[in-house]
Amino acid sequence: MSVTLYSVGEEDFTPQEAKLFAEISKDPDHTYAPDNVSESTQLSIDMLVLGGFIERFRSPDGQWLDAWTMTSEAIAWMEDSTTRAELESLANA
Repeated sequence: MSVTLYSVGEEDFTPQEAKLFAEISKDPDHTYAPDNVSESTQLSIDMLVLGGFIERFRSPDGQWLDAWTMTSEAIAWMEDSTTRAELESLANA
């Protein structure tokens, strides 16, 4: 199976990862908390977590929540206007 990857600021994303990450970055709190998650979206979430772009919220008692936020490193990476423009153009394609 062939997967198309797009390079953005030296990072590679699938189209779905780029779209999801752009959506999270546009949220004022940089969070993503869907009511339900499809299998393909969960795979994109997992890849963004493994890449260090987002992290999952935990409740005070240690339970994992179905909500994610951008890492501080990802927020800093997105401050570059070229990187942001490249990612947003992929997300809108």
